[in-house]
Amino acid sequence: MAHPEDAEAFDWDDDADERGNTAHLAESRPDRPAISAWEAEQVFDNGGVFVPNKKNRSGDWKLIGRADSGRVLTLVLQYDEERRIIRVFTGWDSTAGERSRYL
Repeated sequence: MAHPEDAEAFDWDDDADERGNTAHLAESRPDRPAISAWEAEQVFDNGGVFVPNKKNRSGDWKLIGRADSGRVLTLVLQYDEERRIIRVFTGWDSTAGERSRYL
């Protein structure tokens, strides 16, 4: 069975698309600071942990791990196993519970 750790690329929307995944991650809110596409890719490159997402949620997987800055992030994503591409939908700074449970 294919697993997102086998991904070869990320699917990012054009920065000009205000409804795209890059813009959504970069949007800062009081409860969710901005995340850059390169930080999300660093979590993958740094060996983040994949966990199945809850059923009936927007993404199939969560990726939890550290960016190069040391920031610990939780990313919700879809994995296209045929194309071996990860598409991140949303993310946040990992909660204390996510950090202790998965890292």
